[in-house]
Amino acid sequence: MNGTRWGMLGLVWACVACGEDADPLVPAVDDEVLVLTQSAGLEWFPDSFYQGSLVFDGAGCIRLDLPSGDDASVVWPSGTTLWTRGDRRVLRDSSGRELYGEGDRLRFSGGYIAAIGEVSDYSAAQREAARERCPGPYWLVTPGSVRRFSS
Repeated sequence: MNGTRWGMLGLVWACVACGEDADPLVPAVDDEVLVLTQSAGLEWFPDSFYQGSLVFDGAGCIRLDLPSGDDASVVWPSGTTLWTRGDRRVLRDSSGRELYGEGDRLRFSGGYIAAIGEVSDYSAAQREAARERCPGPYWLVTPGSVRRFSS
């Protein structure tokens, strides 16, 4: 019994010691990236599927990385927030689950929309600022559909 207890204590200590080298996850403050989000309770049905990488462009927008060049600004589910871990940006959903870490490859369902006004809770001034910085088209991400994968 004592051997098991000491073994478990050693395992816990090893895990804690390993975690000390990892960068902590902290809320992004004063980051230039604009995270576009959907209205709370928005109900819609996806019509497409995206698989690939995302791009943080020079205007601070998160866009699909499409070979055609017709990249769309991504509109995340309500409650999505931007965090950082070291120099890497991380998006988390409203429950705290990591959706995306900068450089990850993703799969998610959703669909294109022409304007952000009908899907966000932004004020008129916020919508105008979002349109100027992150022009359409927009890709509306289906809540709960984001999955990371390795190439």
